[in-house]
Amino acid sequence: MEITIDLMDKKDIEEVMEIEREVFGDPWSKSAFISELEKNPHAIYFTAIKERKIIGYTGFWILNDYIHITNLAVSPEYQKQGIASLLLKNIENTAGMSRKYNLYLEVRKSNDNAIKFYKKRNFEIIDCKKNYYENNNEDALIMWKVINNE
Repeated sequence: MEITIDLMDKKDIEEVMEIEREVFGDPWSKSAFISELEKNPHAIYFTAIKERKIIGYTGFWILNDYIHITNLAVSPEYQKQGIASLLLKNIENTAGMSRKYNLYLEVRKSNDNAIKFYKKRNFEIIDCKKNYYENNNEDALIMWKVINNE
């Protein structure tokens, strides 16, 4: 299976929104993605493409001393095929090139699959934000990874 990783463009948002709605109970809005792409100077978003179809995406912010992963999702029909790992590896490569060796993210406390995914890739839970998610006041676990820069 040949997968291409490409920078997300505004024309990609409709396909990204399909995945967003399939994967998340509280999906981002189209305007949130547009704002990230057009107005946030710290944001970078990538898509995973197979046969001209977007099957996954990720976004992150390059900040002063770390990279904040804002989202990572793969279409349900392509999950458990290494696409999320490929997208995460792309973030880690970007981190190395930008000399940011720490990755940070929030994940719903109930999202066992995501927590297992990140733990398997050496992220650690370092904190908990109480009532973080507005739609149901669920807590967010804060996960952190230091990338070996050798």
